[in-house]
Formats: sequence, structure tokens, C-alpha cells
Amino acid sequence: MKKPLIVITLSYISGLFLGHGFLYFAYTFIVLLTLLLTGAVLLVRSDRLDSRRFGFAAVPCLMGIMLYITATLYFPPDHYTRHITPDRTVHDVTGRIVSPLDRDPGRVAFIMRTEQVDGVPVSGRMRVSVRDAQVETGYGDSIRLQGRLFEPGVFKNPGGFDYRAYLAKRTIYLTVSVSSAAKIEIIRRGNGIFRTIQDWRERIRRSFLASTTG
Repeated sequence: MKKPLIVITLSYISGLFLGHGFLYFAYTFIVLLTLLLTGAVLLVRSDRLDSRRFGFAAVPCLMGIMLYITATLYFPPDHYTRHITPDRTVHDVTGRIVSPLDRDPGRVAFIMRTEQVDGVPVSGRMRVSVRDAQVETGYGDSIRLQGRLFEPGVFKNPGGFDYRAYLAKRTIYLTVSVSSAAKIEIIRRGNGIFRTIQDWRERIRRSFLASTTG
């Protein structure tokens, strides 16, 4: 009895990993899974593979795949994907910053847990990109901003990095482009250990820039 339980458990865990891989390489995954299942069925019919063993491995694996994908793609009733269309026009978005600031030359990005879009209460996370290096907000801040809503792009070259799938894995389905830091209003400052760490990093960054440009 122990061996079937081990097989079932390992198969289920394998299904979770496969479901994770599906988010990145959906088409390749479907083709390979179809080939594997077809091959396994042919082996069972030719009596080269025991149907009971195949069932112990295949059913939990498929359940793991489906449960992972379902959990990742499930949207609650108030999720912004059910209410907002990424029309690339300017919207008023309110939410809370839930990630450290990601700084590049002339640009700052962060993840925001959305609370309202154009006054409509919603949930879900968006990635915000500000085309301005002088952003004074930070982790934990509640903010209101004006920005354009976009659906993440997909690179069509085979084997290329799938940015949309990468964000979907992090439960992000829309991005916000903000033209300048002036378009961001801080409603309430954040606090806590993560904000303290970010503030230390910002002081170190500014000291370094001052020493190299002075």
C-alpha cells in the first residue's frame, strides 16, 4: 500500500511543477503532454505498461496540473480583469505599493495592489512603470496615480522570453505606464521593516550618486 501512495504523491507534485511550466511554455507543453499520453495509451494497449500503474501515475499528475493552472488563473468577482479594459488611455488608479522600487536609468517600476480604477473598487496586482527617476514614493505607500493601462506583450519568436506568462505567474495581468512622478499622489506613507530597508537602500544610492557626480 505504501508504494501506490508514494507514486500518487510524487505524481501529484510533478503535476504541480508541470502546471507551473505550462504558464511559460503553453504550446510546447500541450504538444509534449499529448505525445506522452498517446505513447502511454499505446503501451497500455500493447500490454507493455500495466494500466493500473499508469492510472496511479497519470490521474494525480493531471489533477496537479489542472489545480495549479486553475488556482493561478482564477479571478475573484472584483478582480480588475472582470471590469477594466486595457485601452491604453489614461485612468485614475488607486492602490498600495507591495514591492521594492526597481530603478533603471530614467525609469522606476514597482508592483501595486490595486484598490480602485476610475472610482470602481477592484482587486488584483498591476506593474507600474514611471518614466521619471525622481520618484519619492516607496514600499507600503498608498498612492493615487494617472497612467495608461496596457496588456503585457508577448514575444512571438519560438523559445523567447514570455513576458506575459512571467507576469501572470506573479498574478499580474495589466501594466500601468505613468509619464512622470508628478502624476503620483501619496495618500499615506508606508512603514514597517521592509520600508525601513528600502529607505536605507535609497540613502545609500543617493550618497553613492552624490559622491560620483560631485
